[in-house]
Amino acid sequence: MENAIWPSGEPVRVAARDRIPVGVPITVEGSQDIFLFDKEEGGLFGSDDDVLGSVTISEDDRGMGPLSKLAHSEEEHSFYYVNYHVD
Repeated sequence: MENAIWPSGEPVRVAARDRIPVGVPITVEGSQDIFLFDKEEGGLFGSDDDVLGSVTISEDDRGMGPLSKLAHSEEEHSFYYVNYHVD
């Protein structure tokens, strides 16, 4: 997947209300769409990784301190808050 950023380390199982610090710095010029994916184990039919939602981060957020946006997927019935800051 082009321009993909995966956190280092082993995959982590996430349950409702878990907080997982990803700690992945990215450079934002203008605005950047960030998509959250799960990592499939392949399974019997080799399932693809699923999009769990997305948020848009803008360089206009610079200096606004900690921010939070909701990533949602109708298909996966998932909701994730993405907490971030733009320096």
